[in-house]
Amino acid sequence: MSTDHVYQLYIRAEIDDAWRALTDPESTRQYFHATHWISPPVLGKAFQTRA
Repeated sequence: MSTDHVYQLYIRAEIDDAWRALTDPESTRQYFHATHWISPPVLGKAFQTRA
């Protein structure tokens, strides 16, 4: 038996601004507790961040 978790967020922003906030290291530092991506997220792969 498998349990999947689905999270749905509603963000009041332009698509480009939301994408930048999720993928740009300078933006992720602002929104994710001063961490940033080591490399961009890839579907199906584990991701790593660094403080």
